[in-house]
Amino acid sequence: WHGTYLSIRHRFAEAIAEAERARDLDPLSLITQTQVGWIYKFAGRDEDAITKYRKVLAVDPDFSYALSHLGGSLMDTGKAGEAVQVLERAVRISRNNPSMLGALGQAYAMSGRRPQAIQMLARLQRMSKERYVTPVAGLYVCLGLDNRDCFFNHLEEAYRQRANYVVLLSVLPSPRRFGALRVDPRFQDMLRRLQ
Repeated sequence: WHGTYLSIRHRFAEAIAEAERARDLDPLSLITQTQVGWIYKFAGRDEDAITKYRKVLAVDPDFSYALSHLGGSLMDTGKAGEAVQVLERAVRISRNNPSMLGALGQAYAMSGRRPQAIQMLARLQRMSKERYVTPVAGLYVCLGLDNRDCFFNHLEEAYRQRANYVVLLSVLPSPRRFGALRVDPRFQDMLRRLQ
C-alpha cells in the first residue's frame, strides 16, 4: 500500500520497488500480488500489469479483485471486448459488487454497447436506493460513455463522501487515455482541492 502512496506522488520507480518487495515478503498473498499489477498500471505499464494480474488468476481464477483490475487494464490497452468478458466474470463472482458493475458498465460503453452501459447506470441508481453504492461506480460508467457532466457529478459526490478513489486522481483515470478529460477545469479544480 505504500507503493500506492508513492504512485500517487508519481514516484513510480520507488513504488514498483516497494510493491515487488511486498510481493517477495508475502508471495502467497493474492491481494499483494494484484497490488503489484496495479502499481505497474499507475506507472503507465499496462501490459506488465496485465501479466501480473494473469499470474494471480493462474493461481486463483476466481479472485475478483484481480479480475476487476485486469478488466481495467484491458480497457486501457484498447481491448474493451475482452474486458467485458473478464468483468462479467468479476461481477458474477463478487455477487454484483457495485464497483465491479460500474467497471463493467464502462467496458460495455467502450466496446460499443452503449445501451447496456446506460442500463448499468440506471441499475446502479436503483441499487443505491436499497444499499450503499459508491458514486465511483457510476463515475466509471460515465467515463466509458464519455459523458463529462455525468462524470463530474459523480466525482463531486465521491469527493463529498470522501471515497477512497478520489485520492487516486493523480493517476486515474489513465492520463494516457483521458488526457482531454484531465485538462477540463473541473478536473483541475478537484486536483487543487485535494492538495
